Amino acid sequence: MKWLTGASSDRLPRRKPLVVAGYAVAALVRPLLSLASAPWQVVAVRTVDRIGNGIRTAPRDALLVENVPADRRGAAFAFHRMMDNLGAVAGPILAFALARGGLSIRTIFALAIIPGLLAVATLFFGVDEEARDVTSKSRAHFKRRSSRRRRARIS
Repeated sequence: MKWLTGASSDRLPRRKPLVVAGYAVAALVRPLLSLASAPWQVVAVRTVDRIGNGIRTAPRDALLVENVPADRRGAAFAFHRMMDNLGAVAGPILAFALARGGLSIRTIFALAIIPGLLAVATLFFGVDEEARDVTSKSRAHFKRRSSRRRRARIS
């Protein structure tokens, strides 16, 4: 998914719709874990969640690169990773606290929709992106490079 959406985002005038779609898929599917009653359902939900991650990752990184000055890109990516890791730590701690407070695990998983939708709303309303000029020349360059790579792998 990362390769497909990364390549697609290079050919589209805007990357933000792919980023929002990827985060929305994950935000909407994760709470479905609260309804899972069989292991295959958990696997299906996690698979779709990972697909959402694949949809958003490459376009999000490209959007960051395009909107951050070259001398600040390291800091921008470091901040992004820091916040991602903070969420990965704070989420389970909050879930544990909610469980200790008496909420069922199903309710806690259902509540996971709240931070997910907040992230999608922040992206949708808080990130501005101007349309890029996607010329036929850049598309031709991409196709030429891709076909060379395919031929090299086939040989």
